[in-house]
Amino acid sequence: METPSILRASLLAASLGAAVAASAQGSPAITSVTSTNVAGSVNGAGNQTIGWQFTIAQPISVSRLGYHDLTPDTELVTTHHVGIWDAGGTLMTSTTVLLDDPLTDGFRYHTLAAPIVLAPGTYNLGASIVDTPSDDPALADVYYFQATAITTDPLITFVGAAASDDGTGFVNPTSITIGSLGRFGPNMAIEAVPEPATIAAVGLGVLGLLKRRKKA
Repeated sequence: METPSILRASLLAASLGAAVAASAQGSPAITSVTSTNVAGSVNGAGNQTIGWQFTIAQPISVSRLGYHDLTPDTELVTTHHVGIWDAGGTLMTSTTVLLDDPLTDGFRYHTLAAPIVLAPGTYNLGASIVDTPSDDPALADVYYFQATAITTDPLITFVGAAASDDGTGFVNPTSITIGSLGRFGPNMAIEAVPEPATIAAVGLGVLGLLKRRKKA
């Protein structure tokens, strides 16, 4: 339940191969959270979806979805469904974060079967939480709320905290508190989508290199 807590937060051809491999996993959208408040649910009932709303001004690619792990030395207590909904309520992509998925900067991430490209617009990122939540990180996968500061990847603009009603399960979290720095259960790994002109220029460069090699 969200009450103050003393717990602390602390592409083309060969020459493109290395760059693609280096960025294939993307970078966290939320890179840091400063908060002393954690919760296992919004009102104590649980079985709902919590997360946050964001906007993007240019296309981005999402390769992984994650959930926060306050106790990284142990596995998550339960699995979490994590998804992204567009402004019209369409579920754009989703996956299940497993107990022992790889950990990056306090979040366990599950790689999507295929990256998804999001067009400029407004989106909700949400994650399911259990029916019998607890605010004890030894018993539940708690999330941060009422943060005093956050740092985001420049590709996104944070809008506010999001939640669905108690007992609704994994659904679009449409209750948005604009400006509220929370609910940082879910996260995502993102990267910019190259402009067509950039891809074309790189492609021509690769073709030129291949021609020179063939002549040699």
